[in-house]
Amino acid sequence: MIWVEGEDAVASTMRGHNWYDAVKTAELSGKDWLSHFANGDMPVARFAVDASAAGSYELWLRANPIASAMSVRVNGGPWTQVPLHKNEQSINIAADGQPDLRFVAWIKAEPVSLMEGKNRFEVRFESDNHRHGGLDCFVLSREPFLPQGKLKPGEKTGLADPGTWAFEPARDAFSPDSLLDLSSMNDKPAGAKGRVARSSDGASFVDGSGKPLRFWAVNTSVQYRDDIAAVREHARWLAKRGVNMVRHHGHLAPRHGEKLGDANTEDIEAAWRLIAAMKEQGIYVTLSPYWAVSVKPDPAWGLKDAEGENLTGLLFFDAKLQAAYKQWLKQLLLPPNPHTGIPLAQDPALAIFQIQNEDSLLFWTENAIQGEQRRELGRQFAAWLNTKHGSIDNAVRVWGGSARCKGDRFADGIVMPHLIWQLTQDHSGPMAKRLADQLAFYTERMRDFNLSIATFLKEEIGYDGLINAGNWRTADQAKLLDAERYAYTANDVIGVNRYYTGGSHTNPTDNHRAGYLISRGDLFDGTSALSQPWAFPLALRQVSGHPMIVSESGWVPPLRYQTEGPFLVAAYGAMTGVDIFYWFVTDQIGFGPPMEKWQL
Repeated sequence: MIWVEGEDAVASTMRGHNWYDAVKTAELSGKDWLSHFANGDMPVARFAVDASAAGSYELWLRANPIASAMSVRVNGGPWTQVPLHKNEQSINIAADGQPDLRFVAWIKAEPVSLMEGKNRFEVRFESDNHRHGGLDCFVLSREPFLPQGKLKPGEKTGLADPGTWAFEPARDAFSPDSLLDLSSMNDKPAGAKGRVARSSDGASFVDGSGKPLRFWAVNTSVQYRDDIAAVREHARWLAKRGVNMVRHHGHLAPRHGEKLGDANTEDIEAAWRLIAAMKEQGIYVTLSPYWAVSVKPDPAWGLKDAEGENLTGLLFFDAKLQAAYKQWLKQLLLPPNPHTGIPLAQDPALAIFQIQNEDSLLFWTENAIQGEQRRELGRQFAAWLNTKHGSIDNAVRVWGGSARCKGDRFADGIVMPHLIWQLTQDHSGPMAKRLADQLAFYTERMRDFNLSIATFLKEEIGYDGLINAGNWRTADQAKLLDAERYAYTANDVIGVNRYYTGGSHTNPTDNHRAGYLISRGDLFDGTSALSQPWAFPLALRQVSGHPMIVSESGWVPPLRYQTEGPFLVAAYGAMTGVDIFYWFVTDQIGFGPPMEKWQL
């Protein structure tokens, strides 16, 4: 392996900048970096690389991935773009902690060919913003390289609080003499005995032979790395630790500038890699392809305007979006997986298909459905009332009054739904009866959609595996949760996402950051889940005759009681009958950093 520090360039046209170089040098491998922040021509740095053998080498760079661009070339060959957007272990190194341009992360570039002996390696920064860029170091390796922040292979920080010890395990060599290896408990390949199915009473899981199954599951995003060898190593690492189910938290919707009917190909390829690698190690997959919160509307798609920042709620009633969603599923499930030769629809390693993640007409995001989309919802509500009561006038008579809502146009066939807040309040008279109909309408819309996707998957896709409708909560669990769960009963599996936070976590200067990042100076407190059992993630009402899964959960850091989580989940999972608990989340092949906001 060849490790080269960025500051060791033998020639360079880089020009530093006092602000740009005000970074935490302790976070850099050689306590310095090569940087540029100035307008003008694209700056170039040249390095001398001495290779002991000719051949192909993996290339990894620890560089600034934020709004930057860079290319490399070897021995005067063509410049090759570095895919900075596909980075990992990104950290903020700004000395003042500001979330600006000053970050560093590892990026795997295309392999390069080196000659034996001396080689000329060049780096060029190309950003339109002051040509800015930063390079901490780069690695050329004949063997697969596993980044560990600023540390070289074999190096340790030795950092630990007083009275504790540093947990810095080496890369797993998968020795046959390992004292702990649970991988033999997995039937390999996953699905060898057929599809995972529901038990005879419908309430739990069995394998294709009818044998009861229990799962230990995690969410992972390692599949978004282009290198399937890394995903295979990750699968082997998980299996060794007893994991036999993973969840793909996907983003199948098209990106801006793409056609509405064209699925995100990077997400499809990630799902293909995941299922192929996990299957080999006897690990089943739960596929969750759509999260409305993450989808920003593109006017070119031609959807009715909801006047919101995302597509929450629309999939349940917008026919054009539903048709596009079905096209995305065809592109995901029908082509042969290039790593297995089997379409995902036919692969028994795909155990559960989760229609969508964290969306509902009964949650607060219902308020964001405005404009033409809310009028469309009003038209559908009017049609539903016509079917139930014979006419809108009859509905008003049954209610005992109109209980008017802003935007009502009864004569034009629009009965506007009241905002979700009204469904959380106690009412009487006409308002109570109108809201009861609105709740029934919303519930049936969601249930009918879930049923229609099940029919589509079975009849048009040929998928005969298990289906979970969703995993969300409501604006008022006491008043609305039963309706949400009823909508899920159109499919096989009931689900929920529920985390244990155990207290509070605040950032004194920007509290929004506490939702995704642990920073120096943050404040937190916490208590054990045993002292507040109502907050315990497995304290759930379950639906008779259906398996229950918690598809995202964890003891969210910073929290002193994280270690109680696995024991409590294992013990109470067995007692309560919750069938799968998925820990959220890892993006590391093996063990990750000791303290992140989301970690296993």
